[in-house]
Parts: sequence; C-alpha cells; structure tokens
Amino acid sequence: MTQADFLIELGTEELPPKALKPLQDAFADGLIQRLKDAGVSFGDTERYGAPRRLAVLIRDLGLAQPDEAFERRGPAVKAAFDA
Repeated sequence: MTQADFLIELGTEELPPKALKPLQDAFADGLIQRLKDAGVSFGDTERYGAPRRLAVLIRDLGLAQPDEAFERRGPAVKAAFDA
C-alpha cells in the first residue's frame, strides 16, 4: 500500500497559552482515533501548537483504506415488489 507523510493544520483565533497543550492533544487524539476506527495505517505522529495554529504531522499515512467485505440485506422480496 502506498504511504505518504500528511500534515493537517488548523488556523484559529488567538488561543490562550495555557490551553495550547490540551487543545493540541485533543485535536491529535481525535484525528488519530478516527484513523484507527477507519482502519487506515500510519506511523509516528507529531503534535504542534501555537497561539493561532494547531497541527498534526502523521508519518507514513496509508493512502487508502484496506478492502472490507460486508453484506447488506435489503427489504423482503414481498415488500420490494408488487404483483
């Protein structure tokens, strides 16, 4: 599977300095959890925070989700078709 480094940066209004660490951690943790839930592979992550920026660098991010087989059932035949 092809991989690349991925940087996501969020521009914000002026953030209080005391809130930078919790905000950058919350931003990165949420992003990482969603990638795990989606089954996307990735390597190391780096978190950045500045008064007007929050950023996460994700190394070796997979460019596609792995294939997943699943079955979906529709309505009953008698409900789907009429006489």
